[in-house]
Amino acid sequence: MGGGAAVGIAVGRDGGKGLILGTMDWPGTAAPTPVGPNGNWPSLAARVGHRSLVLVVFIGGVTFAEIAALRFLSAQDGMGYDFLVATTKVVNGNTILRPIMANSKED
Repeated sequence: MGGGAAVGIAVGRDGGKGLILGTMDWPGTAAPTPVGPNGNWPSLAARVGHRSLVLVVFIGGVTFAEIAALRFLSAQDGMGYDFLVATTKVVNGNTILRPIMANSKED
């Protein structure tokens, strides 16, 4: 059974950029890597301020476009939420098409 590292990405109003917090333990990986500057989650709460935090979980991967959509929503006036994205992988066109191309060459 294969495993992978989960990635935590905070999407807030800091110029619309995501902050990769670090990787967390996932089946088949070594010891967990601390998240946040001090290796704990409370530092994230201090960074977000009084806005509510919404955890969005993507199993199997998230695209940069999906992260960009959450950044766009977070930057809207009147939006009372910051988003924390938890995913097993950040994917792009190459990582999506590579397995398909490999399977087509085997046929």
